[in-house]
Amino acid sequence: MDARKGNIYEILNGNKQFLIPVYQRFYSWDIDQCKRLWNDIVDMQKKEKAGHFVGSIVNIAEQAMPTGVQKYMIIDGQQRMTTLTLLLLALRDYAIKNPGDTTINSRRIDNMLLKNEYEVGDERYKLLLTETDRDILISLVEEKPIAEGIRSRLIENYTFFTGKLADKEIQPAEVYESIGKLQIVNITLDRTVDDAQAIFESLNSTGKELSESDLIRNYVLMGLEPSEQTYVYEHLWRPMEQLFVYETQGTVMDAFFRHYLTMKPNYFLNVLHASQQVSFSSRQFRGITYLKEVVENMDHVMTLPGGAYNFGSETTQSMYEITEQFLQLLGKDVQLQDALPRHNLWMNCEKARKYGVEFSDVSDGLKRCLNDYKTVDK
Repeated sequence: MDARKGNIYEILNGNKQFLIPVYQRFYSWDIDQCKRLWNDIVDMQKKEKAGHFVGSIVNIAEQAMPTGVQKYMIIDGQQRMTTLTLLLLALRDYAIKNPGDTTINSRRIDNMLLKNEYEVGDERYKLLLTETDRDILISLVEEKPIAEGIRSRLIENYTFFTGKLADKEIQPAEVYESIGKLQIVNITLDRTVDDAQAIFESLNSTGKELSESDLIRNYVLMGLEPSEQTYVYEHLWRPMEQLFVYETQGTVMDAFFRHYLTMKPNYFLNVLHASQQVSFSSRQFRGITYLKEVVENMDHVMTLPGGAYNFGSETTQSMYEITEQFLQLLGKDVQLQDALPRHNLWMNCEKARKYGVEFSDVSDGLKRCLNDYKTVDK
């Protein structure tokens, strides 16, 4: 791990590109976060402060090339880096529209902080976002028109900053100077040594808090190879996100996962971490469902006609029998005791299956989960 204190100008300067991996959430800062950043800049300038710490940017350096663009995958810090880029865009565009104000150099911002001047294609851009965010940011950088009716926080926040610059609470040149005083710790990780997921979760304590669905998505995707990440995101996760209304997408997805996980105690981890004994009834029947299969089925579930449906993995085995087989699969020497029967959650998913909702049975779902997370070599 290499950690250095600097500012956004030092981080962006040079033939570099910062990429947002698919498991990261979309750009999500709203006007409130932008107001706080703007107020920090104004306060720092008016009080003549030497600097103000705004957080960290954590990235993984991709394999270095002797020529061309050095690429960095951002693990944490997308929100503040994208917001500062929007402010730089607003400053550049102010300078273009006000050529008489020579205190701001639009070409310097454009060619050193927004673009890699001599590159082509995607490598031309210092910051490359994901999905729709990518196209919108590129349109702003290239001064291209954006279709009417598109809802995006990128556009809203860029418009906020252009309005603030027009108001001239402080001069644009002072804004540019103050951006350089915003202190950032730039942390570059070694993919072979550092635990990116652990560092990401420990550092993400400022800015806009991660939602439950953000954390689930990051956990599922971060452990996959890049090609698998892209496939799972584009074919499974992203289609599910698009089923929800843009303004309430995160809230509704959080509610779904929270309710589902509340109904499904974590059998997998309880057995996996057992050290002496576990107790399950030979007279209790319960569907235990792999969460990844829930995500895979969401596009079908959202189109089901009205009615009541069982939703999850089926089984004809008791909890005792399932656990006995699971312990053998794990190779764990743990005592299994027969417990008193509790309520049964024995599912019949025939109705949902008619509409393409398919789950493994409980035993196969447990095996798939083990294989996916390489808990056992099967």
